[in-house]
Amino acid sequence: MNKSKIFNVSSIHQKYWKEFCDVCYSRFGFEEGEKRTYEQKYETFCRCKGYLTEDKNYELSLIKTKEEDITKLRQQVELFYDLRDARDMIPSLYALVSMIDTVVDNIKSDIELVRYMCPRKPLMNYKNMHIMPPREKREDIVNDENINNLSNQLHLQILRKVDIPPYANGFKISTHTRDCARWNLTLYEAAIFDLESVLPTDKAYSKGSELQAFLYRLFMSFQDSLTEVKERLEEFPSPLNLEELRDEYKRLVIEFLKTPLGERWAKCIIHAGGLNHFAHYFMHHRKDFSEEDEHWFFYTLDKICLIDDVLHGKAEKYWLEVKYPECWLNNRKDVQITIPSPDQPLSKISNKHPETMSIVDAIQQQTAAIDRQTETIREVASEPTHYHAEGSNYYDMSKQLNIESSEKAKVNIGKLLE
Repeated sequence: MNKSKIFNVSSIHQKYWKEFCDVCYSRFGFEEGEKRTYEQKYETFCRCKGYLTEDKNYELSLIKTKEEDITKLRQQVELFYDLRDARDMIPSLYALVSMIDTVVDNIKSDIELVRYMCPRKPLMNYKNMHIMPPREKREDIVNDENINNLSNQLHLQILRKVDIPPYANGFKISTHTRDCARWNLTLYEAAIFDLESVLPTDKAYSKGSELQAFLYRLFMSFQDSLTEVKERLEEFPSPLNLEELRDEYKRLVIEFLKTPLGERWAKCIIHAGGLNHFAHYFMHHRKDFSEEDEHWFFYTLDKICLIDDVLHGKAEKYWLEVKYPECWLNNRKDVQITIPSPDQPLSKISNKHPETMSIVDAIQQQTAAIDRQTETIREVASEPTHYHAEGSNYYDMSKQLNIESSEKAKVNIGKLLE
């Protein structure tokens, strides 16, 4: 099986970029002047993505509603209700309503994103986002005249902008402005409840939108490993840096295929519609692997694909300066990866140890063919990508592999299932 069928994330990008772009592109803060095509937006995304999400918390970075915005809104509410001069209430009400409108718009936008990405856990403490109007104090309000008697045109324009139709003639300023504030806070509370309704729970697995949720993670992990790969290239002169990168590539492929998620990805992705099946499995079994396992899967997949491009002479795709020896690109041979047959039925999950079911699932299906699995690992190591000149020396990783014997592997499986 050619590794290009397993580690070809670029083709997935090309197929699903439009959908991801429509939901997330505007959140990256790219300057958008003239109307740009999807191809141009993808070029911008590729050029800047490596510097946008250098940490694991990329989900929170795209959320527009910030905790500091809620804190400022709460302070504005308290400031408004503490006022005792009716002439100050009108401009303060305008500032409050404008702030509420901005936060509500951000919340509505975040609802769309949360539905799309289905985060593993709530991104903020949403219980602290609720804001209830404080109990109104009964002290006398000074300069509290009837709205009909207002002569200040600016105040009249402000009231028309924040008014609750129909225009409330006959009310005093304090009564009317507080009614407007209370009404707008009701709209804010409704938006918070709508946001809470789409937050992840123990039984929420983005049913019906598993592919979209998985693709979000695939796009957002793109070029996460770029900084590390760039550093590896700068540690040695050419072609030693390429040889080091080649050895890293071989090691990563082996480690990736030995993990439950990595092996399942390799088995699914070679089939038509395999991405959909893997996304369904991934989103419905997230309880079976940790947040660190999830991050490692996407980070390693990104790193393998990125290194593969660099070794194939595509360093400029990532704005990397690499000096390729002439013989490097003339003598190459793609890695051939053999994995357990895709037609082999998945083994039953152990009822004794549900917490280890992803591991059991990955191991049990190979119990009857441990020797074959050993040969699989040896084959990956013994047939690395040959980007070097014919006859040059390179480090044979296969000699260094510490592969357990078939009998020992079977004993370990037995212990796991006890």
